[in-house]
Amino acid sequence: MSRVVLYDPGDNDLGFLADSLDADRYAVSIVRGSTDYVRDIAAVDPECVIVYLDGHPELAGLIRGISGDTRLRDVPLLAVHDEKSGLQPEEAVSNGAMQILRTPLQVELLNANVGSMIRYRQQLLGLLDRKRSDPEGEELLKGQQVQQSMLPPAGMQTGSFRLASRLIPGGRLCGDYQDYRLLDQNRLAILQADVSGNGFVTAMVASRIKGWFDDNVALCETPDAFLRGLNTAMLSFGEHFQISTAVCLLIDLSKRRLRIANAGHRNSYWLNRDTAEFVSIPSSGPALGMFDSYEIDTVELQLGWSSNRLVLFTDGLVEFKQDDSRWLSEEQFRDQVMRSGLELDADEYCDMLLKRSRELTEHGQWRDDVSLITVDFS
Repeated sequence: MSRVVLYDPGDNDLGFLADSLDADRYAVSIVRGSTDYVRDIAAVDPECVIVYLDGHPELAGLIRGISGDTRLRDVPLLAVHDEKSGLQPEEAVSNGAMQILRTPLQVELLNANVGSMIRYRQQLLGLLDRKRSDPEGEELLKGQQVQQSMLPPAGMQTGSFRLASRLIPGGRLCGDYQDYRLLDQNRLAILQADVSGNGFVTAMVASRIKGWFDDNVALCETPDAFLRGLNTAMLSFGEHFQISTAVCLLIDLSKRRLRIANAGHRNSYWLNRDTAEFVSIPSSGPALGMFDSYEIDTVELQLGWSSNRLVLFTDGLVEFKQDDSRWLSEEQFRDQVMRSGLELDADEYCDMLLKRSRELTEHGQWRDDVSLITVDFS
């Protein structure tokens, strides 16, 4: 059975929550109070912690105490929010919660979310503990399976948008994360991030980014506000040394505009599929997770072309050696590869970019994670 801690900052009746958890799957312990709560939670050696967001005035600090403790850094943290909560859901995520569940609780949803978080943790820990004799191919496959569990479908087609996304881990655990959400028939939100480092903490930071996107996707209407909030979430994830570049954007066809903020990420490219004309959209602020005082700008572009393609990617696609002395430049890849094949559909174009990139590497393989999103719209 998996060990789950219910943390109650006060003296609330959590019977409804304990009774909702599957007794055949979870061994539930309740920890209360705000004095030695971190010690008491750690003593259980939990596989998941669920925090009840009551009216306690120091909720944010209490959550940070859990997420920042070295004994609990690899433990997923969920929060239950109701109308009496003293902390808004986005504040809970900023301070360490990976996911928010709201009352009245749906029992099946609660158990599914707890189970998926525990399985994800077990997969990551198992991957980190694998024997050195395990074949590299098996390692890569495991990494891809873990990463895929967090990702949206690899493509989407609607009346307005054609999207293709690819993510290829470059090693043990992938530090790239990308997601998208169709807000309505005319509005599409996209996030792409590249977390520094590798290993379990990197993967957990990536999962934290997913949690922020899931709970705050409406903020993508103002991409700079979204990334400022994500920066706060990065800083609150205890003592770690990961930073992340990221790009957040919203395509709004009803207003014929693209709004985008780039936090130290690779340039994004807006291409005219008819003429191969392009607009390079550079960084508009620093990477995330470095500064408490964080400033970033949203760039707004008016969509005037009749046939558009937007391309987002991480370092791995264009940053590698071609031989002992030559490095590929982003400009070379853009002019020689990216501006060709514009007649291909989004899926074919994505695969073409990946194929050409791999062919250009020194040994026919990447040494870094590779993430790529292509979206077509008219």
